[in-house]
Amino acid sequence: MSDGVLPTKLLHRIDWCASEDPPELDALDRFQIRAAQPEELRESGAALLVLHAERFERLSDLRALYQELSRPVLLLVAAEDVKEVLGWLSPLDDLCLASADGALVAYRIRQQLDRQAWTIDPLTRVAHKAALLGRLAELLPTASDAYPVSLLSLIH
Repeated sequence: MSDGVLPTKLLHRIDWCASEDPPELDALDRFQIRAAQPEELRESGAALLVLHAERFERLSDLRALYQELSRPVLLLVAAEDVKEVLGWLSPLDDLCLASADGALVAYRIRQQLDRQAWTIDPLTRVAHKAALLGRLAELLPTASDAYPVSLLSLIH
């Protein structure tokens, strides 16, 4: 690639945190879906984090981790937990029923990623400083002559 565009895999990785492996979803074939552990998510550079409530002992454990994350999130929860989760879910994030068909989960993932187009800074491709630092940590090791990484620091 000589057009200066970053490889698609860097821009379209989804970290999947669930008890089961990420699904094979044809509708998401251009995205790399990676199984992730909860402790890895705080530093994740993925475009989207998918957290399945069943992966956590209590809903309060899910909420505690969720509140520390700096990336867009899709929560998969049981129907009986929806009302509680909506009470603390950020307007920039989303949820889906854990029992939903794979096609619906894929749709919600695509909607969440499409929503980022208007909530993400077009220059940095992140929503806030913590996300920018996480994104830089992901990109710096990939820098090469073919895909250079430039840094600009603005202090105000």
